[in-house]
Amino acid sequence: SAFGAISSRLRGMGYAGVTVSFFVSIFYNVLLAYSWIYLIYSFQYPLPWSGEDDTDLLSKKVGLQHLLSVYTYLITQKFFYEDVLELSSSIEELGGLNHKVFWAYLLSMGICYICIAKGIAVSGKLAYFTATSPYFLLVILMLRYLQNLQLMRFNNKHIQKNLEDFSW
Repeated sequence: SAFGAISSRLRGMGYAGVTVSFFVSIFYNVLLAYSWIYLIYSFQYPLPWSGEDDTDLLSKKVGLQHLLSVYTYLITQKFFYEDVLELSSSIEELGGLNHKVFWAYLLSMGICYICIAKGIAVSGKLAYFTATSPYFLLVILMLRYLQNLQLMRFNNKHIQKNLEDFSW
């Protein structure tokens, strides 16, 4: 009714804005659902989309870095389409309900609903977290790197000492 008060031709602008917001929120929540799925899969070792076992064999056989990068790209596509989306083999064959994406989508919708329902008060507190968390994560990653570097130096010294003591 606000746009209708300006001009009778603009009466549908409010409906159009709500419709566009609805479709954008669906798209946004689907992307968040994929992010939740990848977050859950990222706790596995080795990563399912890395193809770590197969790439070593390919690099020894072929020896071309370009083919290795193409192969890695294909592994990530294969993981997304087969494991995350669980696509069927053809368009005639209907797959079932993808439970992983469904529950991740509901989680994303719930989080967005809570953020919208709580309003601007939660958004301000959330901004403090999102602004400072990258710095904390970088410090944690740096400490982890230094720890690994120290372990590598210790192992190299230990191996060299053992090699010196070993009689050939």
